[in-house]
Amino acid sequence: MNYTGLNIRRILAALALAFAGNVCVQAADPGWEHTAPGTTETTAAENIAANAQRVDVWTRDGFIYVNVNHKASVRVFTILGQTVSAQQLQPGTSRLRVPTRGIYLVRVDNSTRRVNV
Repeated sequence: MNYTGLNIRRILAALALAFAGNVCVQAADPGWEHTAPGTTETTAAENIAANAQRVDVWTRDGFIYVNVNHKASVRVFTILGQTVSAQQLQPGTSRLRVPTRGIYLVRVDNSTRRVNV
């Protein structure tokens, strides 16, 4: 068989579409679980410190944990750039069970972190 550059590109494009379709089905939004509420009572000193928006991201036992001290827009992507979850989180700690082990990108507002699950 004679494979030209155009035929190879068509085959690769078809494989990429087929692969992307499978990953999207597996990466359905499993949903966030709010595990710990944020604090509601603050002092004047805490109000000043609260203006600095704090974000902590970590993993444990197949979950991605995000702790924020403000309402935050959180998006989780696979290393291939496909969206696993996108949600607005309340202050406190929330966790997301990811479908498979691997490297994920967690974008909280304008900050992006890489995590290994």
